Amino acid sequence: MPPLLEIPRPIGNLTVHQVGDRLRLFWIRPTLTTEDTRIRQPIRLEIFGAYFENSQTSISKQDFPQVSSLLATLSSQSDSSEIPFSHELPISEQESGKYAYFAIRASNDRGKDAGFSNVASYQILNLPLPPSNLVVELTEQAILLRWQAADSNYFGGPAIRPDGYHVYRSEVSTAASSQLIATVQSTEYADTSISFGRRYIYSIDSFLNHPTGEAVTPGSNTASIDAIDRFAPAPPQNLRAVAEAGIVELVWSAGAELDLAGYNVYRDEGSGFTKVNGDPLPIPIARDTGARSSIRVHYHVRSIDHAGNQSVPSEETSVLVQ
Repeated sequence: MPPLLEIPRPIGNLTVHQVGDRLRLFWIRPTLTTEDTRIRQPIRLEIFGAYFENSQTSISKQDFPQVSSLLATLSSQSDSSEIPFSHELPISEQESGKYAYFAIRASNDRGKDAGFSNVASYQILNLPLPPSNLVVELTEQAILLRWQAADSNYFGGPAIRPDGYHVYRSEVSTAASSQLIATVQSTEYADTSISFGRRYIYSIDSFLNHPTGEAVTPGSNTASIDAIDRFAPAPPQNLRAVAEAGIVELVWSAGAELDLAGYNVYRDEGSGFTKVNGDPLPIPIARDTGARSSIRVHYHVRSIDHAGNQSVPSEETSVLVQ
């Protein structure tokens, strides 16, 4: 049998996207040769490109060698898996607004190839600079994010108004990378999908809609915050007390907070309020058997959550203990 040629198959999934003042090319490294065998040797990847003032409707990979020039040369080790590859190309001010076309030629260690990849095209935009001054603030219901839109573009001129902003979040306690959690049009966002006790890190980028997808800016500064629950629940309402045979029965309206742990009852017999119960009461009912008789006793109740935050006192009520 003749020796195998081991020529890599042409790449067929080249795409291009813009991030700020750079173009990012993405493709999957070929794993098979033109003879349907696994690639066993390192391969050479040559990136070719061409820039035009107007859109070109007839550029094919057969025509590409005549209209393009070599922009970069990469090497790739042999591997049996389809590994995603990417490469960045800087954009010059002169290239802004032009139509860019790219293709990749994969060859073996003897310089033999099976032709160009598909031709990927892109109209280069003069994107705004990244958003800046991202700040975060913790509230009881959400983490509030605010940032500033750019006032100029990468290649000069007043900033183009972006079509929107991407909001990214990661957690210090996990190994996961930042995740896209929202797309908004304004320069603020309320993240309500938080849990207390965690540390969150946020970043923002802006984007412009583009025929081939979204053209995005690099990310803003990052802003981190510890979501520590320091927010007390609302005080109980509608406290009522009834005394009979030296026992005081108290009742009030239940709180609505999801993290409510219970209630603490306080009694004042003339020398200040002291707590009546031990552990928080799980339901809005209490019985006080320790009140002194023949005096008017005052009560108030406080809500407490699972983080130990206690509300201000409810409205007082008083009762004459017989």
